[in-house]
Amino acid sequence: MEKDNILRVGIIGAGWIAEKAAITLIGETGESELLCNLQSSAACVGDNIGVIAGTEGNLIIDNINNPQAITINGPNRSHVNTIHVPPQITGYEYQFQACRQALIEGLTEPREMPLDETLYIIRMMDELRAAWGVKYPMDEEQ
Repeated sequence: MEKDNILRVGIIGAGWIAEKAAITLIGETGESELLCNLQSSAACVGDNIGVIAGTEGNLIIDNINNPQAITINGPNRSHVNTIHVPPQITGYEYQFQACRQALIEGLTEPREMPLDETLYIIRMMDELRAAWGVKYPMDEEQ
């Protein structure tokens, strides 16, 4: 994603953590346009809701870190279905399952989250931290 297409505001707290952050990503993915709003805060209790909106409806994830239910809405926000997610402990279970399956199949990375995607996200986070003036000791080693 080009830097011009990332709008970002960060409030840096003690210990150089991004205490509050608001990030908007604007761009295109293939034939689709992308508008993504992310917000986080270590200073207050958030709702942890995730919403994925499309031209024909949306998905609402009740807890983006450890979902219990995903609600599917159609046009005009009409309820289509609710998917109840199997019980989990942390939300990391899917990552462990994907890693295990990749090892069983002799793959070097899971299909669900290839290394290139991980590196893309890390580089984006590095750009955000740089824009906010956040530097960690390990950043100087590069």
